[in-house]
Amino acid sequence: MNDYDFKYYINDHFKNNAARYYIIIFSCLIGVIVGITFAINGFSYVSLLGSGDKTLISYINGTAGYTSVFLSRITNLLMCTGLIFVFNLIKQTAFLNYIFLGYQMCLVTLSVAAVMTLYSISGIVNAILFIFPINILNICLLSFFACICMQRAAEVKKYNLKFGEGFSNRRFWIEFSLSLLALFVLCLICSFIFPLLIKSFVIVSY
Repeated sequence: MNDYDFKYYINDHFKNNAARYYIIIFSCLIGVIVGITFAINGFSYVSLLGSGDKTLISYINGTAGYTSVFLSRITNLLMCTGLIFVFNLIKQTAFLNYIFLGYQMCLVTLSVAAVMTLYSISGIVNAILFIFPINILNICLLSFFACICMQRAAEVKKYNLKFGEGFSNRRFWIEFSLSLLALFVLCLICSFIFPLLIKSFVIVSY
């Protein structure tokens, strides 16, 4: 069977990374609980509204363009993937992935709460239709990226490979490239398609 048959690869990936995904889900649930707790207790979370979400709101209001939305989101995602890559240079620091993804989920929760608070009914609609789903997709792709990086670090430790040898695996670089491509495509959709659709509906205008 071809190693990169899609169905085979998906099954193999989740089989090898099941424990990691369970821990990520647990970390994200903690992030949601912390975010909700902060929001309920009057934490000043409006200032934590994600830069991409702020730029999106500015676009809907007519004060920002497509390029601003795209640059804001791609910069944020590149920073996130860069940090995750660094976390997994060695296995001993891989646990930072879970803290980071939980923190990102907390920020998503606070961003949704901020939009709903600032913009009332229209904010609730936008949060449900756009901000929450897109940010969840971001988290899912970042989780996938984290898992392939953690798996590489684990293999380096398991087989006692030298630092450079850990990056010689062809499959890792294929997965790495596909992850970045998927994140880039998501940025394009978030920046050029969904904002236009949202702006087209008066019910969700700010």
